[in-house]
Amino acid sequence: MWKALDRWMPGSQGHGPNLIEERIAYDDQGISRYLATGDVEHVAWDDLFLVELLADADRLSGMGFYFLLRTSDGRSCVVPQEAADQELTHRLLSLPGFDHRAVIEAVGTSESGKFTCWRRPQA
Repeated sequence: MWKALDRWMPGSQGHGPNLIEERIAYDDQGISRYLATGDVEHVAWDDLFLVELLADADRLSGMGFYFLLRTSDGRSCVVPQEAADQELTHRLLSLPGFDHRAVIEAVGTSESGKFTCWRRPQA
């Protein structure tokens, strides 16, 4: 069963702001991000190779954080922090060997950057 997380994300189009709907959905098989453009980013949990936390220092809205979930073949799924519910966050933080210090470092920064939180162990 899919767990869907609907979020309205601010955006702009034309002369004024509008709301762009993006949706995050996940289940025991993987995670998908459905973009307002119709594009879909998808990563199967079995293919997950790398979890990074992106810190984005935006002068207008302050710091934004995004989980970047990557596969070894270059596919990725970007999950905005505000779209990650408690269950999804727990799933990521519970990966064996997840580096919680990287999360603390990312949250404590005032600069944009990428912080590696987890990498699939070599077989």
